[in-house]
Amino acid sequence: MKGFGHFVYAGVGYLIFINVLSIILLDITRIGFLIASIAVAIGAGWIQSIHARAEKKYNEGKKGMPTDEREKKRKRISLYKKLAIIDLTISAVILMAFHTGLIYNDLPYFNPVLILLGLFLSLLMGAVLPDLDFMLGIKFHRDPTTHSTLLAGFFATLCIFFLDDGLSPVNIMIAGITVGAAMHLFCDIIPEGSNGWQTIKALFQWSESPGDIRNIKEGREQLYLVLNGLILMFFSVFLALRALTGRLQFPSLLNAGIITLDPIAVSWFIACVLLLLSVSLMQVIFSSVKKTKKKTTKK
Repeated sequence: MKGFGHFVYAGVGYLIFINVLSIILLDITRIGFLIASIAVAIGAGWIQSIHARAEKKYNEGKKGMPTDEREKKRKRISLYKKLAIIDLTISAVILMAFHTGLIYNDLPYFNPVLILLGLFLSLLMGAVLPDLDFMLGIKFHRDPTTHSTLLAGFFATLCIFFLDDGLSPVNIMIAGITVGAAMHLFCDIIPEGSNGWQTIKALFQWSESPGDIRNIKEGREQLYLVLNGLILMFFSVFLALRALTGRLQFPSLLNAGIITLDPIAVSWFIACVLLLLSVSLMQVIFSSVKKTKKKTTKK
């Protein structure tokens, strides 16, 4: 999937993620606003799928197309882009309005401004973070290190265990990055121009080859992306639990002494580090690089 698809689906994923967690974790009976926000976000994803199919069809037939017809189709494709962005904006506004209402009713809430910051980071950083290899001019795109848990997972681990020892806005902002990066990996599985059903089905066709992930065995690339995306979603839930509910709170490992280290914090830290190290293990297991024996010549 191309850049604009990554952008839209990063926003869709983040908005659905925060809405669903708000429904599950907050003690709220009236959830109509949250359901409406989810529906509008899904609408943005649906519009993006229409846009992707229209753009694919346009690119395939534009050579022999009359100028007037070509311009007309280009305007229609541009309109789909605008509608997708408008849908994302409406979904975010509904979600922010809901949480603003919680503030005025003295109920548990999450700051609406932070929701917007998390969405911004999800769109801007999370959606493009795996493509740092491309933007930095590295020879090969889709490097298995950038298209993995490592970068966003490192930021998440740093935030949870070293930069934050309580309820903090940083949690939800880093959650935005992890959700956006996860959605990027999931989007790389989806063939360009897929409809809604094909999009869902693509996530479970693990023997397919959605695109070349360098040094990852043919037929295992999709599984590699799915596993890394799921690990990133684990980090997202971890961060959101801290930000939305105050759970999973422990002192910063950086400020605590060796004797006073919280055993729960240390256990979670080890678990998160193991998840990050599992990326290297996956790269070894799924590697397409074959070892060759060096030929020796007799003297």
